[in-house]
Amino acid sequence: MRRLIYNDDSQGVSEPRPGSARTDLEAWVDKPLKALNIDTYVWCIAFPDICMHQTQAGEIYGERFDEPPNQAVVAIRELHDQKTDVLHVVAEQARQHGVEFVASVRMNDTHGLFSDPADPQISQALLNHPEWVIRRDDGVPERALDYSFAEVRAHRLAILKELAEGYDIDGIELDF
Repeated sequence: MRRLIYNDDSQGVSEPRPGSARTDLEAWVDKPLKALNIDTYVWCIAFPDICMHQTQAGEIYGERFDEPPNQAVVAIRELHDQKTDVLHVVAEQARQHGVEFVASVRMNDTHGLFSDPADPQISQALLNHPEWVIRRDDGVPERALDYSFAEVRAHRLAILKELAEGYDIDGIELDF
């Protein structure tokens, strides 16, 4: 049996026009699903502590900023105001095409090296606990959290558990 798995890195959450987050996000999901014979649609929903879905365990992308720092945060807030979120919208849209849906979690995202509090991709957990950050021998700063700490493992597991128990999804991809 041939299977085509489409992995979306969630760029679509940055594309919606203000006031059109749901319809624009649905259109984003529709585009590859109409063009390709996809069996499984995978959406990156967490980086891993920064989440685009409603979460108690993680941190909602951009939530700690009074003013939205980018269009993705505008779209996430708009969906939350509508009593939904990115994960619900994307999963529902994929299911309308009859495909399996998997939520992807980047287990140690290291886009950018510096722990800048003004960067919405830097989690408050990392800012609060610099001792949890992986230490590199070459002195290059890092922003990935170290799984050798029990607190890091517990925090990440809580996010994964929340996804598994709180959303109608077919699986979770652990993207290392």
